[in-house]
Amino acid sequence: MTSYARAHASSFGRILAMPNTTPPLVTAREVLEYRRRAEDAAPGLEVLTAFRLMPGTTEADVRALAAAGVPAGKYYPDGATTNSAGGLTDWRQIEGALSAMEDTGTVLCVHGEDPSAPVLDREEAFLPVFREIRRAFPGLKMVLEHVSSAAAVRTVAESDGPTAATVTVQHLLFTLDDLIGGLLNPHLRCQLLESLPVRTPGQQELNDYPPCPLHFFRAGENLNPFQNGIGTGSR
Repeated sequence: MTSYARAHASSFGRILAMPNTTPPLVTAREVLEYRRRAEDAAPGLEVLTAFRLMPGTTEADVRALAAAGVPAGKYYPDGATTNSAGGLTDWRQIEGALSAMEDTGTVLCVHGEDPSAPVLDREEAFLPVFREIRRAFPGLKMVLEHVSSAAAVRTVAESDGPTAATVTVQHLLFTLDDLIGGLLNPHLRCQLLESLPVRTPGQQELNDYPPCPLHFFRAGENLNPFQNGIGTGSR
């Protein structure tokens, strides 16, 4: 974590660190300690840190986190990504917590994948869940993380209420053809997996929706070089 913070301090003045650590960042004490360690490792970098929403997260937990200055909570479907085991299987598991987030102005960051769907369809399969939460909590600040498809961009742009998306540059530059077409290029692998060219959001897709001007750059650990000896162009 310390080397990661130092690396990002060379390019950014402020980051929002995600809580899918081992163990996860759940309580205010855990979140603030993680933030302290990251900022100590990278002086000058402001580290905002999200907490992880768990099946047992309560309204009182959210209010305590908000009172401690924690700005956001992260929704991980169970098994959808790195260190997400034990995550949420239904948003109604945290209905009270989401209500408290809406009330306190805490941002809900959403990892939008349905792990039960085929790998290329996982983002689109999750979008109905995102829309259900949006309708249930009209004042909740929601961010759909690392959108990788035109369908996700449209969902965010056409949503009512305070809704935004983060965009990983990887998903604008590369498609599935770059990852596995011709030679396998494992260094381009990204979670969410790159889409087929016809599904990938381009700059025009992002600019076509005046009601949704908020799209944020997102950098993930996938942007760091792998250190496992796999070479570019491996078959």
